[in-house]
Amino acid sequence: MDNPLVQLDPGLFVWTILTFLVLLGVLAKFA
Repeated sequence: MDNPLVQLDPGLFVWTILTFLVLLGVLAKFA
């Protein structure tokens, strides 16, 4: 099976970082 997550996609990597930062900000805000 060809897993797209294994392939290094710059755009996907950027969105992953952005999503992580947003979630981190929300957790820090409500923590």
